[in-house]
Amino acid sequence: MKRRWKILIAFLLLALAGFGSQIYIRNMSIRSGSEVSDITIERQLQVMLDSYEWGCPPSGNIRRMFTVTDLDQNGRLELIISRLEGSGQYTYSDYYEVNKELDDLTPCEWLDRTFESEADIMVSSVPVYYDSNNKMYYYIFHDRIPDGIHYASENKRAISLTNGKLSERILSYKNTYDEDISDSFAIITCEDADGNEIDEQAYDRLEETIFADFHKREACFSWFDLNRGNLSDNEIADILREAYEGFSVQ
Repeated sequence: MKRRWKILIAFLLLALAGFGSQIYIRNMSIRSGSEVSDITIERQLQVMLDSYEWGCPPSGNIRRMFTVTDLDQNGRLELIISRLEGSGQYTYSDYYEVNKELDDLTPCEWLDRTFESEADIMVSSVPVYYDSNNKMYYYIFHDRIPDGIHYASENKRAISLTNGKLSERILSYKNTYDEDISDSFAIITCEDADGNEIDEQAYDRLEETIFADFHKREACFSWFDLNRGNLSDNEIADILREAYEGFSVQ
């Protein structure tokens, strides 16, 4: 009799374990604290490996980099491909998010984007502000646009992702004119997004004022060079995993 009960209990435990695994795989928003199931992560990284054309050769002086993120912290990862082009090292980026079915990458679309120049996102860390009421994360990036050897304009902007849509907001502008390429004689002018003149100190800390009611955190990124030549699938898979592990919001 005892043996029958042990066998029955063993079957029940196996059934429950299998049911639990199906829940984790089918509903990827389920988390344990702030961590996503490692099975889920491996599946998403495999989707990136299978869905992106990794064999695309480099072109001219274009530098291509990629990283893996979870910008909106919804448990579904993004693959970001960025490239630096031209003498001014202009940045252009493509964002892809793993779909809800976890079987393909979906391009992230920009909402009402009117800025031709894109943010310089290939950095190791940026401040991020979290709006807990609307579950929104605002990542603060710069965009620097050199114009010859004496003049450069830049702006600071907040980028966010929600429901597969990207949005950005210009926070402030900064112009630097340096006649003899020396910071000690540079002429610097700054403005807020409405064109009101502000000083350089206000420019440097404007996001702290704009997002004063939000929780400030730090986002870290790990970028990897796509111009490495031919890589095997196993090598790309290892790099994707390393890129994912290098991303954090804390």
